[in-house]
Amino acid sequence: MVLIKAIVKLPRVVSSYSYSFVSKIEKDVTWSNEEKVALLFALVKLFYVPIMLGFSLNNLDILNDSIKSGNLFEMFSNFRLKYVHLLNLFFTIDTLIFSFGYLFESEKLKNVVKSVEPTFFGWAVALATYPPFNEVTNKYLGWYSRDYFFFPDPVVDIPLKIAVVFLIGIYLWATISLGTKSSNLTNRGIVTWGAYRWVRHPAYISKVTAWWIMMLPRISLVAIISLIGWSVIYYLRAITEEKHLMNDADYRKYIKKTRFRFIPNLI
Repeated sequence: MVLIKAIVKLPRVVSSYSYSFVSKIEKDVTWSNEEKVALLFALVKLFYVPIMLGFSLNNLDILNDSIKSGNLFEMFSNFRLKYVHLLNLFFTIDTLIFSFGYLFESEKLKNVVKSVEPTFFGWAVALATYPPFNEVTNKYLGWYSRDYFFFPDPVVDIPLKIAVVFLIGIYLWATISLGTKSSNLTNRGIVTWGAYRWVRHPAYISKVTAWWIMMLPRISLVAIISLIGWSVIYYLRAITEEKHLMNDADYRKYIKKTRFRFIPNLI
């Protein structure tokens, strides 16, 4: 109902920015805070729901093939070549949880949206990492990390792949910790348990660190500069999220308790 009211007001609010063809009454038309949040969350859904459902269906399709072919189970006997199927399992669970979070909002689920990122810059750095906008980011920064990275020497290859599985496991743990509150650009209540008990941005640091490892077989000055660029984007995502969430008293308490952004007792 709040969203419908916000949409009905849309033409009048837009026209209120014009200096002609509107009356003084029209110029005074604004959205309430509830209406702004409802409208912004509708935009979040409009963008992310198709993406997450697409990711989920694609991951489920790959997972189904890996189970039927036995690749998922062969991972234990041929970890170096099959480990990526475990990563796909993790990403399948992750995208399904996020899809649910975007699709459903309820007081019973304790995931009612309290606020949505209010700044253009906050939206820009978030959308820069998702299609179709990440194609523009790729064009300028490039992309050198590969899930199927491989080193000929198993003494090097196996520990690095174990590290990647561990890091993506933390990434999934962060999503599970968010649970029904999972969604970008929103405050649906402050999560302080699970992975978020230890650092404020466990998903970002684990994913970006995994990318650095996956880049190593293709390492070059250009690849390093590229991944520094991607790392900066995720750092900016963390900073803009914190600035948004600092409007919530619960988050201000959380920051005092969980002092580190990325690595416990370090940064």
